[in-house]
Amino acid sequence: IVSTVLLLGGLALSSDASATSQKTWLEGLELAVAIPICTNAAGGILVGQVTKHMGGVSKGFSVVFGLVISGIVQSILNNTMLPVSVAVALVTVSAATAMHTCFPPMPGKLKAV
Repeated sequence: IVSTVLLLGGLALSSDASATSQKTWLEGLELAVAIPICTNAAGGILVGQVTKHMGGVSKGFSVVFGLVISGIVQSILNNTMLPVSVAVALVTVSAATAMHTCFPPMPGKLKAV
């Protein structure tokens, strides 16, 4: 509520308020803007469906394979080998995700620090 009040108050006090009120929020946007919005939405729906029907373990392995495929595609598209830092990060994140998926933290075993 506070952010809405501040936004409207700032807009009312702005010298550009009349010009801003005549524009729509879609004005100036191209159709290409919808591509990442739609792909992110579809990805979220797919992740939800995988988790619902296959479980968290399958989702975890899907994340690992997705990271590996992304690394391979990146090296092919750039026509170069992956930098060592990216390869190390890929292996580290994949291993950590796989370990967390196979051996999730046990409730009650974690201590607050």
